[in-house]
Amino acid sequence: MPQLYSSSRQYTPEQYANVLIQQYSQQLRILYNNGGRKFALIGVGQIGCSPSELAQNSPDGRTCVQRINSANQIFNNKLRSLVDQFNRNFPSAKFIYINAYGIFQDILNRPAAFGFTVTNAGCCGVGRNNGQITCLPLQTPLPEPEPVRVLGCVSPDGGCET
Repeated sequence: MPQLYSSSRQYTPEQYANVLIQQYSQQLRILYNNGGRKFALIGVGQIGCSPSELAQNSPDGRTCVQRINSANQIFNNKLRSLVDQFNRNFPSAKFIYINAYGIFQDILNRPAAFGFTVTNAGCCGVGRNNGQITCLPLQTPLPEPEPVRVLGCVSPDGGCET
């Protein structure tokens, strides 16, 4: 895990996922107790495949950072279980899980099917993969004259954000 935050030294990915799910559960209960009945819970995507992580932690700039994606999957599995538990315990409500990780994996496996031509670089930014420094103020994304669909940013031609 990135060493920027003290939590990466305090917890294993499993422990940290448990802490996050416990806090998420408390917040969902508050929403439910205040009348919420329809919830869409979106899992974490493949952050280890983002231009920033590819630039900073991938040996070749193309291979996803598996230790980060593995931690994301731990959280997603716990979130999926939480959705199942809440659907059992709160029958008057509806909780759904949206598999952002799987959606992103499908895009990475078949980028052309989704109209993407670039999957390992940002549409703006600086450095390797346009990901070492994110887009700068007033920087125009995708300055190329021809349409390029880049995974990793919102682009004027309708590209997707990761």
